[in-house]
Parts: sequence; C-alpha cells; structure tokens
Amino acid sequence: MDAILASTELAYKFPETEEELNEAAQGFAGLSSHGAIKGCVACLDGYLLQIKVPAKAETCNVKAYFSGHYQTYGINVQDACDHQCRFVYAALAAPGGANDIAAYRKTIFNEMVQNLPIRKFVIGDNAYVCTETLLTPFSGKEKKHPEKDAFNYYLSQLRIRIKQTFGLMTNKWRILHQPLQMSIKNVAKTFMCITRLHNFCINEGCANIVNADDNFENEIGGIPSDITETNIAGHSVLRNIIVQELAQRDLERPTFN
Repeated sequence: MDAILASTELAYKFPETEEELNEAAQGFAGLSSHGAIKGCVACLDGYLLQIKVPAKAETCNVKAYFSGHYQTYGINVQDACDHQCRFVYAALAAPGGANDIAAYRKTIFNEMVQNLPIRKFVIGDNAYVCTETLLTPFSGKEKKHPEKDAFNYYLSQLRIRIKQTFGLMTNKWRILHQPLQMSIKNVAKTFMCITRLHNFCINEGCANIVNADDNFENEIGGIPSDITETNIAGHSVLRNIIVQELAQRDLERPTFN
C-alpha cells in the first residue's frame, strides 16, 4: 500500500492548467444531451466508508463515527470524479456522523474548487451550498419551475457520474460491502489505495463504463452520507445564466426519459 500511495503515476489528477480544464469540460459536455451543460470539470459527492467500532485509543469521540441514518460506524469520504469515472480527488474528511458540507469544508478540495476560473465549476447535490464554482440542483419550490426543472435534469445527467464511480469501485472491491475490520489508520490507506487502483483499471480498459442514457442501475453503488440536503440554499449567478441559456434554446426535461 505504501508503494501505491507513493506512486506519482497513480496520484489523483485534478485539472489545473487551462488546457486540462478545457479538456475536462469537453469530456462532461460530451455526456450532456445537446451540450446543455458546459464548463463542468468534476462531480463531487460524499461516501460513507463503513468501519468497525473504533477503539477508544484511536479517537476521543467514538460516537462521532456512528451514522444514525444507516446505523453503522463509518467515515465521511469526500470524492470527486471526471467524466470517465476516475477519481480526481478523495479524502477521508470527517467521522461518519458528519454531513457532507461540514466534511467538504475540512478538505483542501474546497479551496481548489473556489479557485476555479470563470465558467468552470464542479457539480454536487443539495448536500452542498451552491456557489459560482460549485453548482447544485434547485430545491424546494424553485425546482417546480419548468426552466429550473430543466436545469436539474441536465445537471443530473452529469452528476450521476460520481454515483457510477462509486458503483464501479464497490462492485470490483467487495471488501467495501462490509465494515472494514482494521484500524482507522489502515482504513485510510486501504481506501486511498483502492481509489488509485480503480483509476488504473479504468485507464487500462478493465471497467465497463456506461453512458447516462444507458441502463446504469447496476453501476450505482456506495452509501451516501447522512444528510442529503443543506438548509443553506446558496446562490449562483452562473447557475441562473445557464438556466437562461437552456430556456433560450428551448431545452426542457424530456417527457419520456
């Protein structure tokens, strides 16, 4: 595991340069029907990594690792993927009882996303706060508006990629189907190795990646974090601009999906 984690060739590669960002955005745009959503460079989501009950010698707050919703102990992992279902970032961010926005704010990925240039952004669900560089779906009464509902539909076409990434990973490494029976230190090393090997398998063509319009039910896996919607709606000028662009192009949610 130490050798895998020390390998620069297996390290995560979040796009940084203008060329890398444009290439990442083109990849996601190719997945979006009619090229509806342009500028996405990654998809973000939280994942509950199940673990055994932590020993008191490992943590001063064992209860913090307990997920009340799933009735199991775990660690909140914050992950981001590219359009090919490869991890571009992963971090064991917080104990399993934490929600996604709290865990996300503890990571350096938060700062990386904030520093994205104009019209480049990451997509997340409503567990996160919508900003100019982190776009989330409309929720509550807003999502009933036809134009905003259309935005949610096209956004979900791309956002499903992180769910597929989790599914591909857990279907291959079935050790993740049960709580990991090891120390928290080794849990971190094991998961980080799995994500890197996951990327290696995709690069080598050893994974069956499906398109958003295909039947991907069997490719979705993993356990989401406890809280799926934040109480802070957030605001984004860019999100409103994209809504207007979709309306000008008469793009709506299809009657039949």
